[in-house]
Amino acid sequence: MKIAAVQMTLQDGDLEKNLLEAENMIDKAAGDGAEVVCLPEMWPTGFDYPYIMEKACSIPGQLTDFLSQKAAERNIILVGGSIPELHHEKIYNTAVVFDRDGTMTAAYRKLHLFSLMKEEKYLAPGEELRTFSLGDSIAGILICYDIRFPELTRALMELGAKIFFHPAEFPHPRLHHWRTLIQARAIENQAWMVSTNRVGPGGNNVFFGHSMIVDPWGEVVAEGNEEPCILSADVDLSKADTVRSSLTALDDIRRDLFHLSISR
Repeated sequence: MKIAAVQMTLQDGDLEKNLLEAENMIDKAAGDGAEVVCLPEMWPTGFDYPYIMEKACSIPGQLTDFLSQKAAERNIILVGGSIPELHHEKIYNTAVVFDRDGTMTAAYRKLHLFSLMKEEKYLAPGEELRTFSLGDSIAGILICYDIRFPELTRALMELGAKIFFHPAEFPHPRLHHWRTLIQARAIENQAWMVSTNRVGPGGNNVFFGHSMIVDPWGEVVAEGNEEPCILSADVDLSKADTVRSSLTALDDIRRDLFHLSISR
């Protein structure tokens, strides 16, 4: 299947402009034949925390209605990046996924909050892993800072994931970390990685883009630069099975020591 990563510039605190930009790029990706489209982290608001508090909405709500409509209109699977979700007076950084008919198939609340930015002052952490069906395979979701915690992708792999979607807002000077971590998560789990990053200035940061699609062998199939773009690649999910059969590292995990139970 053809998968597209939408590398966007965002206007912090300007929901209407970000909605218009997301719509334009979703339409372009679908028009170019993408069957799955992934947006970046917190694309509706950026990290304007007071604005996040003001514009966070429930699920379902304005933002999920927009994403559901676009998925159905363009007949795509839409990994809607992440949005500010209001639930029981708490705000979560939540990734949402929609099927071709507009049905929401997954909602994942970011588990790891970035203490360096004091995210815990504004956001609540999630408590559960999330996977969703992608054709005959299983996909997992993580958000931005989650990439630094290998136990998350390992657990998703144990749940059967052959591909991980990773919406993010990674800024300079951590480009080397970004590329290394994405390839490492792909190699150690023998799974595809689709990482979609913001690009351009925002607050005191400059986001470097370099969205990536990496195969289960750790090879970079596609990578963006530091400009807005739509990155796409033809992804054969069965390649995860091929790699796992040829290098059987996943069968050698000491599950008895790490309290893991295999479900592959």
